Amino acid sequence: MTYWKIILFSFFIGFLSVVAGLLVLHTQQSQAVRHHPANDMVGLAYGLAIGFNIVLALCSLPVLALKRRKAPKLWPSVALLFGLPLIFTIYVTWAMDIYALLYCLPYLCSVAVLVSLRIARRGNIRFRELKTGDPAGELEIGAHEITSGNYLRLHVCSGINSCGSIDFIGEKINFNIVDGSFFKGMEAIRNVGLAYREGKLIFTFRNRKNLEFRCAIEAFEAVHTHVGIYKNNIKYS
Repeated sequence: MTYWKIILFSFFIGFLSVVAGLLVLHTQQSQAVRHHPANDMVGLAYGLAIGFNIVLALCSLPVLALKRRKAPKLWPSVALLFGLPLIFTIYVTWAMDIYALLYCLPYLCSVAVLVSLRIARRGNIRFRELKTGDPAGELEIGAHEITSGNYLRLHVCSGINSCGSIDFIGEKINFNIVDGSFFKGMEAIRNVGLAYREGKLIFTFRNRKNLEFRCAIEAFEAVHTHVGIYKNNIKYS
C-alpha cells in the first residue's frame, strides 16, 4: 500500500469513527437534552471531527516528498507519517481538553495499523510476486559492477543480446530478466540457495526451481563477498 493511500484511508477511517461515536452519544441523550438551547453547539463537535482529521492528514503529507530509492530506509517514512500528527495531537490535547485526544486517536491508530501491514509485507515479500519461467536460451553473466557497499549488479545476456540484470540490494535480490517468459521480482537472500559448480552460478528457489548462468569466477567472487555478509551456506566446487 502506498503512503498516499495510507493517509487517505486513515483520514476516512478516523473521520468516520469520530462521527459515528458522536452520533451514538447524541442519540443516547434524552429528548429534552437534545432540544436544549445549549445543545446548539453539537454541530461544533462534528466540525472539529472533520477539521482535526484534515489537519492530521495534511501533517502526514511530507512523507510523499521522500525520494524513492532502491533500498529506502524505513524510519524516515514512519517519522514523517507520525511526527507532525503526533505533535498536533499533543498540542490540541494540552491546549484544549483531554477529550480532544479522542478526535485524533482513530487517525493515529489507523496509520499505525496500515503502516504495520506495509512493513510486514515489505519484510516478507511473497514468493508469488516472483514471476518465473523457462529461459529461451543459455544465460550468462556478462559483467558485474559494485556501485556501493550494499549494491551489486550482474548484467545478464543470452548470446550477444542483453536480457536484463540481477541486482543484489542489501539483503534482497532483484531479478529483472526478460528473456522469454522469464524471471521478474524480488526475493530475500535468505530464501535463495546459491551454488557455483563447473563454471555456473546456480540459484535455487523455494519452489525448487533452479536458475543457472555461465559465470566467470570474478563475478562469482563478487557475489560470494556480498552474499556472505547475510548467509554462509554458499556451495561451490
